[in-house]
Amino acid sequence: MSEAQYRSYGKEIIPGFLYLASHYEANDIAFLREHRITHILNVAEECEPTAEARKFCTSVMHIPLRDSPLTDLGVHIPRAISFINEAKKKKKQGRVLVHCF
Repeated sequence: MSEAQYRSYGKEIIPGFLYLASHYEANDIAFLREHRITHILNVAEECEPTAEARKFCTSVMHIPLRDSPLTDLGVHIPRAISFINEAKKKKKQGRVLVHCF
């Protein structure tokens, strides 16, 4: 599958607020602009947020999780929820993109 085909997989989970996608969308300024993404939560060990995405968004958090059934997600959930809640508190409600690799 080509990179362009992957780009169509970004999904709106909570209308107008929470999106789920891959690193392709997270690094696609057109996608970020179209969905007015203000916050990116990167939960992929394999990739760092790009400089372009960091410049475009208000806030970027990277929690480098290993894609493994042995990864303990529970220890990271409070930090991720706090980050998402901060976007909710924005004056013009932020929009969060959560992505993995």
